[in-house]
Parts: sequence; C-alpha cells; structure tokens
Amino acid sequence: MGGPELRDVLLAQVQMDLARCRDVLTAALASSEPSRDMNALRKTAHEVKGLSVTLGADSLADTAEQAEQACTVHDRTALAVLLPMLEAQTQQAGATLAALAAGD
Repeated sequence: MGGPELRDVLLAQVQMDLARCRDVLTAALASSEPSRDMNALRKTAHEVKGLSVTLGADSLADTAEQAEQACTVHDRTALAVLLPMLEAQTQQAGATLAALAAGD
C-alpha cells in the first residue's frame, strides 16, 4: 500500500481520531462542570496536539498545548476559554480533512 491509497487510509484515521476527541470536548462543554475530569481532558488535548502537529495545523496544536497545560495545573479559568476554541478548531480541522478526502 502506498501513494493515494495510504493517504486515504491516513486521512480516514485522523478524521476518526479528531472526531472522537471532539466528542470528548463537546461532552465537557455540555457538562455542568466542564473541567471535572481534568485527566481525560488533558489526554484528549494531548492527542489533539499530536494529531495537529502531524497535520501541520500549528494553530490547533498551540491551542491544544495550552489546554493540556491548563488541565495539568487545573486552571479552570483558562479552560473556560480554551475548550470552546479547541472544539471549534478541531471541528474545522475535521471539515478540512473531509474536503481533502472528497477531493479525489
């Protein structure tokens, strides 16, 4: 497997991973206490950071890193700002990947 076939497999996997991360972020935002499970949010932010670095999505990687750090120090004020940003940027990255995948 190589070339376009490998690209399609990788795009599909990254789309699925980003969608799963976005679901965690969406659930956290819908919760009455969005920063309750800091460890799960930290892991999700870390995963988004890794995926976005792989894609070259620097803005998303920066936001994810800030969210990861905020979770590490339990900075609920920063998370109140960062989680909606991270969710929106993750949504945008997923839409961009979907457009790339459909562009064959």
